[in-house]
Amino acid sequence: MDSEHDSKRGVPTRAEMRAALVKRQGEALVSAFERSTVAVCGLGGLGSAIALSLARAGVGRLILIDFDRLDVTNLHRQQYLACQVGRPKAEALTENLRQVAPYVEYVPHVARVTEENAATLLAGASVVCEAFDVAESKAMLAETVLTRLPEAYLVTGTGMAGIGPGNRIVTRRVGRRMYVCGDGETDVAEAGSLEEARLAAGILERGVDGIVVLPGALAELKAIVAQCKISQGREELQKAVITRVEPVGLGHRVCADTLSLLKRGQGMLVGNSSAFTFLVHAETEHNEYVAARPFRVNAG
Repeated sequence: MDSEHDSKRGVPTRAEMRAALVKRQGEALVSAFERSTVAVCGLGGLGSAIALSLARAGVGRLILIDFDRLDVTNLHRQQYLACQVGRPKAEALTENLRQVAPYVEYVPHVARVTEENAATLLAGASVVCEAFDVAESKAMLAETVLTRLPEAYLVTGTGMAGIGPGNRIVTRRVGRRMYVCGDGETDVAEAGSLEEARLAAGILERGVDGIVVLPGALAELKAIVAQCKISQGREELQKAVITRVEPVGLGHRVCADTLSLLKRGQGMLVGNSSAFTFLVHAETEHNEYVAARPFRVNAG
């Protein structure tokens, strides 16, 4: 594609595009990017945007990995076209990136990253960008990169979803070869051992939103993931029957008023321990003593 004919058709030559990058980024950065191979694992909302930015920056080689196919529900936030619905994401994204940065080398893989194939799929990558949305996949990829790819750096994310100010996204270096990007608000704890992970998973009887496993605890990574899965179990509500009412004297009364109107069946979980609470229904129903107040929960 690096020809006079391409330039006449409106596609800049390789030299023209490189000159534009050098003018913007400087020779040192452009040269470093050209020598780099970056793998993007997961090509959804985060991964496809990462890949697009890297292609525009002039990274020499991009490894694009995703097993999934494009769905119409992906179009509002992912870097694809409506006419590509149903196609493998790795192939469709490669096609789109070639329109933006035609001289980057693209290596698409329509595959699910596993413990068995991760090292092979990521071979040659100097940087691995993790863009998964499943905790087990994140842990597996981190273990693979940090234990089996000694020259590669890992960039991982937590608290990147949703809508909010971009300025809240911060990057932290964890160990020598790992960087964690996130919103700075998601409740994340660092764990250097299984015991520390167990503690973080049970903080305030609820646990943190995420755990960053430090390099010194890699040998316990699988046990830590298993522990976190146990700690994030689903709590089912149980019906209770009031069998007796007894006067106990005066006590504290707490009314919690909300900024939104609650509906029948909605309320708050109330108790002195998050391990055992009662679902107190909002005052959504009229009675002979008072009008309905659907913004209030009489919590105590």
